[in-house]
Amino acid sequence: MTRILTIIALLFATPAWAGKYTCSGHEVNGYGATHSNHIKFRSLTFSFEACEYPLSSFICDEVFLNGESKNAYFAEGKWHFFRPSGNFDTRSKHLTFKMREAPLNLNPNDAERWFEGQCK
Repeated sequence: MTRILTIIALLFATPAWAGKYTCSGHEVNGYGATHSNHIKFRSLTFSFEACEYPLSSFICDEVFLNGESKNAYFAEGKWHFFRPSGNFDTRSKHLTFKMREAPLNLNPNDAERWFEGQCK
């Protein structure tokens, strides 16, 4: 019985880092893809890694963007992370995050830079 409890505890205490992806996409401005001012600046590729099966925010509370740890939480099928702010949709495998803030004197939609990509 003790052995079974130990195995169960290890399963729930160890995150399954099987969610490893390569994400290809573009650096874009802050306008949505259907807006006439939407601009794609260049093609980019990032790696994204997260717990495949997040069981608890206390167990899986980080993701890795190009190998760099980011504080994160999982809610409604998405990983949400900070610095940079962004998210990864586990259903569609879509990754988006802010690459650059807009200066205060400029329109954020024109001056911000985002990554929008699809992951495999």
